[in-house]
Amino acid sequence: TVLVAPQIGITTGAALVPGGGMTAKFAGIPGFSYAVERSTDLTTWTPLQTITAPDNGLFSFTDNDGLPSAFYRLRYTP
Repeated sequence: TVLVAPQIGITTGAALVPGGGMTAKFAGIPGFSYAVERSTDLTTWTPLQTITAPDNGLFSFTDNDGLPSAFYRLRYTP
């Protein structure tokens, strides 16, 4: 039996940084690549950076654009 599952990554936290930026922390499958995407309306998503999860699977992304509000997600990129 072969089980095919999505290559899931999750958000593990977020924090505001001085100057109006935001740092999001993620966990993914080590060695897999994920696109960090941002949206201001949950409809249109803009890829910001592709990150390969390190050996421990934990990584972060800092957005310094200073938007008043935004949503972030990970998308597996094969």
